[in-house]
Formats: sequence, structure tokens, C-alpha cells
Amino acid sequence: MHRSPFTDEQSNAILTEYERGMVTAEVCRRPCVSPATFYKWKAYSDGMDVLEAGKLKTLLADSTLDNSILNQLPGKP
Repeated sequence: MHRSPFTDEQSNAILTEYERGMVTAEVCRRPCVSPATFYKWKAYSDGMDVLEAGKLKTLLADSTLDNSILNQLPGKP
């Protein structure tokens, strides 16, 4: 999967600027983010604040790690 050049904190800061009332075009122009990427971030974090998004990402990483460990166990059919 392609990694974004932006960290989670940067994307959350951009979304926060939008929520404070900045126009979408201006929010995307300064850090050189495409509107498509901005709306993808917005859809992903719709209604979540920075702390909730971080917790969700941690839970997803933990479950992915658990699944990969379980798949490597011997005796799996």
C-alpha cells in the first residue's frame, strides 16, 4: 500500500483548519494536498477528533499483528 508523505498529525491539523472555517481550496493549497486526498482523509476521520483517530489506528495495528501471528502458528489447516 502507498504511504502518504504526511503524518497522521499533519493530516489531522489540516482537517482541524477546515473545521475552524477555512475554505477547502485554501486548506489544500498550502501543504500541497490534492482535494481528493483531503476528502479521503475527511471521510476516514468523519466525526472523530485526533485522539480517537489515533486510538483507532492503534487498535487496527494491534489486530493486524494478532492476525499475522495466528496465521504463522504451526498446525493450522
